[in-house]
Parts: sequence; structure tokens; C-alpha cells
Amino acid sequence: ARGVNRKTDNNPYLGFVYTSFQERATKISHGNTARLAKEAGDPAFAKMCGIIAADEGRHEIAYQRIIDEVLKRDPDGAVLAFAAMMEKQ
Repeated sequence: ARGVNRKTDNNPYLGFVYTSFQERATKISHGNTARLAKEAGDPAFAKMCGIIAADEGRHEIAYQRIIDEVLKRDPDGAVLAFAAMMEKQ
């Protein structure tokens, strides 16, 4: 397979952990790009990046809620998934 290797091994817990961090990172990145575009005088690009950043923020909240539920239902599995992702990344 080509593309990014997220190292989730087709494990949904690992996928949710990875994605919860990834969504935050892209929210921050697009937010920073929006700010820089605004400072550079490109309001259209700034607006577009701001919309994307806000959307990434909503994704982040969704994945955080999933992880919260996994922690309630299977705390050991959730903690092991966090540990595994920290080792893999």
C-alpha cells in the first residue's frame, strides 16, 4: 500500500488514538496557515484555511468523545492503545 503508514495495524483502538492526535495537529496547522495568510494580505485563503481548521476542530472533538467512551468501556485496552501508539510514533 502506498501513502502514509499510520501504524494502526487495522486495530480500531489504535486508529482512534492516532486520529484524535492527528485531527488536533491539522487543526493547529490550518489555523496557523490562516493566520499567516491573513498577515500576508490574502483574506480569501485565510478564510478557507480557517474553515478547514474549524472543521478539523469538530473532528477532534468527535474522536475525543470516541476515546472517552473507549476509556469507560475498556480502560485497559484504551491505555494499551495509547502506549502502543506512543511507541510506534
